[in-house]
Amino acid sequence: MNRVVGERKENVESAILHLSDALRNNKYLGIQETGYLKEQLGLAYFYRIKGNRSQNIEKAIFYFLKVLQNRDKESNPAECLKIINHLANAYKVRIKGDKQENIEKAIEYFESVLESDMKTYSSDLQAMTYNNLGMIYTERIKGLREKNLEKSVVYFKKTLLVYTKSRFPQKWARTYNNLGTVYLQRIAGSQEKNIEKAIEYFKRALSVQSKDKFPEQWAMVCCNLGIAFSKRIKGYRKRNLEIAIDYCKKALEIRDKNAFPEKWAATNQYLGSFYRERILGTKEENTQLAIAHFKNALEICQRELFPQKFQAINAFLGDVFFEQQDWLMASNCYQESIEALELLRSQAFDEERRQSIIADSINIYHNLVKSNIETFNYQRALVNSERSRSRRLVDLISSNDLYTQEVLSPKINNLLSKYYELEQELYQLRQEDRETSDMRNCVLRDYSDYVKPLVEDPHKLEEQKQKIWQKIRKEDPLIAQQIQVETISYEEIIKLIPDNETAMLSFYNTGDQTYIFILRSIHKKTNVSLHNSPELSLSKLEEIFDKKWLTLYQKDKENWSTNLTSNLKDISKKLNLDKLVDNYLSGIKELVIIPHLGFHHIPFAALPLNPDFAIATEVSIALDNSRLKIKDSTKVTTNQSLLSQMCLGDLFRIRVIPSFQILKHCAERPSIEHPTYGVVENATEDLKFPALEVKSLKKYHKIAPKNHLKGKNQATVKNYRALLKRVENVHSSHHAASNLSNPQNSALKLGDGYFTLGSLMLNRYPNLNHVFLSCCETNLGKPNLTDDLLTLGTGFLCAGARTVISSLWAVDDLATAIFTSYYYELLGETNKPSLALQKAQQRLRRVTWEQLYQDFPDLKTVIDQQKKEGVRSQGLSAWSQNMTQYPFSAPYYWSGFICQGV
Repeated sequence: MNRVVGERKENVESAILHLSDALRNNKYLGIQETGYLKEQLGLAYFYRIKGNRSQNIEKAIFYFLKVLQNRDKESNPAECLKIINHLANAYKVRIKGDKQENIEKAIEYFESVLESDMKTYSSDLQAMTYNNLGMIYTERIKGLREKNLEKSVVYFKKTLLVYTKSRFPQKWARTYNNLGTVYLQRIAGSQEKNIEKAIEYFKRALSVQSKDKFPEQWAMVCCNLGIAFSKRIKGYRKRNLEIAIDYCKKALEIRDKNAFPEKWAATNQYLGSFYRERILGTKEENTQLAIAHFKNALEICQRELFPQKFQAINAFLGDVFFEQQDWLMASNCYQESIEALELLRSQAFDEERRQSIIADSINIYHNLVKSNIETFNYQRALVNSERSRSRRLVDLISSNDLYTQEVLSPKINNLLSKYYELEQELYQLRQEDRETSDMRNCVLRDYSDYVKPLVEDPHKLEEQKQKIWQKIRKEDPLIAQQIQVETISYEEIIKLIPDNETAMLSFYNTGDQTYIFILRSIHKKTNVSLHNSPELSLSKLEEIFDKKWLTLYQKDKENWSTNLTSNLKDISKKLNLDKLVDNYLSGIKELVIIPHLGFHHIPFAALPLNPDFAIATEVSIALDNSRLKIKDSTKVTTNQSLLSQMCLGDLFRIRVIPSFQILKHCAERPSIEHPTYGVVENATEDLKFPALEVKSLKKYHKIAPKNHLKGKNQATVKNYRALLKRVENVHSSHHAASNLSNPQNSALKLGDGYFTLGSLMLNRYPNLNHVFLSCCETNLGKPNLTDDLLTLGTGFLCAGARTVISSLWAVDDLATAIFTSYYYELLGETNKPSLALQKAQQRLRRVTWEQLYQDFPDLKTVIDQQKKEGVRSQGLSAWSQNMTQYPFSAPYYWSGFICQGV
């Protein structure tokens, strides 16, 4: 295998042949000799050029593991360390499986020997180990990138203490080449200085590795110098790119397609990138050269053999065609790239890794959708807009639906028990000392606010809980078995349209603007139309929804509620909502809305349709002073007569769902004609009006005593979990809160603890049909680039519910009790949750005090009692004087709940 004479490819094949023969006739060989043969065979497959590269690497790993199994670490530690180095190198370049997992596996092998004293090994073996560790940390994905690269620098410098130029010139040069690659990527320090340092190190390597004596190494360093000059800041950009191209062309003098196919492809990929950026020559000529080099690379890097490289090269090619406005070719390349990307995602064993794979490539998804739109292929654009949307939720709901009947293993049950125990411990550290209020909100503060003396650090408990969560999720069959969930097709999407009176609106932001796909059936034919909002770029969305909405909501709810109506008016205007309705929604009665990014925060029902109709008046809205720290009534400027303002919810009943694929799962779940109801009422016994809504609910549905959990003693976490398993419809009326920084800690507050989103997502409740979360913030979340809205509302959809009614903000106690009462009355009449929600919102918005007292005879008694106790709520003392006043006409009161699912 180390033969100098002859072609390298054939020499390796001869080595494999002879080593295999020797192993087959090994009955006279001892364990040590057999181990040596397997080690050499593993190395032969590692360096093999012929055959499938992925299979060759797998065979190399197989033989190295066989050797390691038969080596005694204590009696022969040096030999074990040598094999571990081989194994680590194989895992580093492994094609099969997830790259992050492979690198972590390599590190795991090294850590098993680094625990011992490295000084006991020979200096050469130490240096080899440090060098390999440096290379692995250079490519490590897990952890902070900056720290990983600094570790690489440390390891390579340790290597150079042994590999001096005088004693080991070849290894010295190789180490400087490796150190140069780290400095090219280094985050710490000045980027310009790091690149100059990298160039210096590469040139040191070339001082030893000449083209005549070490052609392969020389070509590798030339290629790295090409990359360094393409990134160089110092000097003229034009000249640096020409030097980069020249170095890579030199590398191709050695890196022949037949002798070194993989390296030939890599060099062509680099040249494609350089020509794409080239300044010298014509743009057209450079573009054609870039395309030619990328296509060269794809001759070797096929999807089945090198999925990661295939994905990256097609993304580069897509960008070239996109810049040329060759939309069809761009679409084809991006499509290929995304299909490979989704294959790679399915091979990841870690949920966070799966998400990062999409997030890191989100621009590919955006450009694919834009390319589809430019060719007027709206159907394809709609389907592709789904591919990056809510994939984590889709995985979760797919897993729960696929394995509904599967019994949880003892291992998972044990982990779940530990998870629940940690949640209970954390609850004890978060005990709150707050005044009773009538806002159904229980905001979870940072854990540090709840730390008590001589109590275990809550941050450590949270870390333990997160580790258990990750272990449980890794046991999920869909992740563990690397099942790739197929994306929804256009044919499957149109089947979700129930009738000609329903339209689906799918929002999608591509960075530069927001698009709305309108899907509806006309004369038994389904078509897709497109409405765009150029004003609503990603940066504009962030300004509106992060700064003006979420940040303000968290810091100053008084100001947020004051600005709610004007913010909705502004959003409606930027969406050009009147035009959308006029042009596309004639004859429509129901909207199914798929929001994207910040649009998940919007109460669509309250979006005004005539935002320019405004005569300013002042309407007094008194918010909960104890919860929001408002001492006086707040006067907000609204449109003249909030009742006369036409809103989207006046024209359409509305359902909201994270993605078409999630809607498909909800629609496929069987409906239940006579569901059993369960009620959880006033779990902390500090709300005034849950009894009102529960009384109304009992008018229409029979509730068994065991299924009515009331107060602290009954509404416990354990009882709540049990209730979810024995009833189909659940009504939860108590405190809840969203945790935007850590969504898994969003929770329903029960009598003895929190029922968190984390625990909800780890369980399955396939019996659930309809869940009404009559609480605060149950659909308030902060979607990331992958648009995964992790809320209690979406959590219940994933756990098994067909329909969920959830809240977008901290809702008012009395308004919620009245709204809920109206909702159940109307649900009994219509049997359609979205229609019942629409009618209940309209009724709440237009109800007067006089009508309220007629609808709820006990209400006046409760209010009078509060007055005697000196409790201010909703400005009742002021409003109740005017029986014709509309206390809930502001959107804050009537539009906070949405209908999710079917």
